[in-house]
Amino acid sequence: MTPRRSPLFTRRRVLAGLGVGFVAAGVSGTGAFESAEAPRTSTIQVVGDSDAILALQGFKESETYDSPHEVTVTNDTGTTLSGDSDNTVSSTGKLEFQTDSAGPASTLTLDELPNEGSQTFEIVTASGYSGDVSDDVTLSYAESGEISIEVTRNITVSSDPPGGLVYAIGGDVRVYDAVEDEELDPPNSTDADIIGASAAHFAAGDNADIAFASNEDGSVNGIYSTEINATSENEIKSGSPSGTNIRSGNARFALAMWPGIDSTNDTGVNSNEHVILYASEGKDVFAMDADGNTEKIMSNGATGVAGVADIDDDNKKEMVFLDGSQQLRYLNQDGSTSKIANGGVGSNNSTGFGPPASFENFSNVQVPFIDGSNQPSLVDYDGTKTTLINSDVAKKAACAPFDVDDDGKLEFVFIGSGDPYNGSIAYVDDVGGSNDDKELVIGDGVNGGTNVTRTPDEPAGLNSGTRTN
Repeated sequence: MTPRRSPLFTRRRVLAGLGVGFVAAGVSGTGAFESAEAPRTSTIQVVGDSDAILALQGFKESETYDSPHEVTVTNDTGTTLSGDSDNTVSSTGKLEFQTDSAGPASTLTLDELPNEGSQTFEIVTASGYSGDVSDDVTLSYAESGEISIEVTRNITVSSDPPGGLVYAIGGDVRVYDAVEDEELDPPNSTDADIIGASAAHFAAGDNADIAFASNEDGSVNGIYSTEINATSENEIKSGSPSGTNIRSGNARFALAMWPGIDSTNDTGVNSNEHVILYASEGKDVFAMDADGNTEKIMSNGATGVAGVADIDDDNKKEMVFLDGSQQLRYLNQDGSTSKIANGGVGSNNSTGFGPPASFENFSNVQVPFIDGSNQPSLVDYDGTKTTLINSDVAKKAACAPFDVDDDGKLEFVFIGSGDPYNGSIAYVDDVGGSNDDKELVIGDGVNGGTNVTRTPDEPAGLNSGTRTN
């Protein structure tokens, strides 16, 4: 007897949904998945978002979104997804969801979704989380028990406003909060000689973590993290296992998620968690988690790591690093590497680059760096270089993309060289536009003082960080 057919979905349409597991009653066309029908149940893994049976806007793993972030879902299944309360969006608790009428909650029931209809919801960071927060988010839709569509992606949302500026003075970690125009002093009894780029929930605590390393007698002696409003620092590693030592001297490492981690190696390091990405003394790249577990992710050729972003707009994140010739490169998730032309980095004081970022006047991701002529510069993955200030105004030290004047746009922040800045924190305003260079003046400084300037430790450089909730 020929089974009753439910709404028919062609292979062309089913294969359009990126990362979506389509669960339907029955599949005809062995191996080819020409259509899906009732009453048996199968799962089809599919790729591509264009013309998908469930089209998703704002739901990419390759992006970092500001909180609150809106997601739009459009139904093209040919039937109403009523779900009987089975239409939900959920997470493990780090991210929450809200609509005009409900939430925020870690599991949110969504309304009925008619064919060709759309609905929106917002993703926000959960209470107690700040900085870049990543979580597995699952969308589930159903119709009368015969059709169910489910997609899970690891979504990253950054608390709004986005972060703070991190630096060290005499080994003491400082954070500039541009929103409150004040300098904060998270605890660290161990000198912070190397500060990791970016901040995220990495170890235990209510605020995002700032990772740093201590450089004693020319060698790294321990990796730590601290956070605003903590009572003490957190020791991640006392020293390092042989062969995995972080490079000392002009070092640079990043705190980020790296999807290219091989979860089958049983090292304890996972691709869905923030890790410290660093170059070792042997010029290998390692990932270290909050428990001090390490995993090698690239062999030979790296002297520092800048960060992780989709720099070539292929919907996959890449890791930007510096090779042994002070040349910017990036690592793809398949293990291949690519050189970034015109990306020669100055490194007299510390490695003169920052994490890749999206600046207002540019259509693609840029890597900020200080070139060999002490000039603040940007370069994209295909080697297009933009010199922002055509003079030797910057120290060859780590720089940072950060909204230093709280105008909703990233500035290029650097350590000044000679007049007029003499080692103090300065920045390029209207990046890619007027490119005005200015000195940072802090309204309220640590231990008193108003309208102060700061001369940070050059080996530690500047880094994007976090502020208190």
